[in-house]
Amino acid sequence: MYGLRTPPPPLIRGPNGLDTAHEGWKRVEYMKYFVMGDEDTVLGFGMVGVEGKTVYNAEAARTVFDEALQNEEIGIIIITERTANSIRELIQRFIFTKSFPLIVEIPDRSGHAPGWVGIREMVNRAIGIKL
Repeated sequence: MYGLRTPPPPLIRGPNGLDTAHEGWKRVEYMKYFVMGDEDTVLGFGMVGVEGKTVYNAEAARTVFDEALQNEEIGIIIITERTANSIRELIQRFIFTKSFPLIVEIPDRSGHAPGWVGIREMVNRAIGIKL
């Protein structure tokens, strides 16, 4: 939109107190991250400002997952693999029927969950050549 040589239009103080580049300018709202999983993962993400909840069993994971889905401000749900495995059917149902928010599975502090297959291994199996 604006190159290095083209300066943006001057900002104008709008009636709502926000700086606006023109009359049709709208305030951009950013989506939030939300993390759920073991205590160490939630604490680590919390240190960089990501909200989250610690879950200890499948019932708690279902409740927290449903709460996160209800919050329209959340754009990405980060969930540990072990927690995701405890509610796999719920996550699969969501992933294949909805497109938002994005669900990202990460390993917890003890590493990947048993049976985890990495992207490199998937590609090797698909093309039949070891990379």
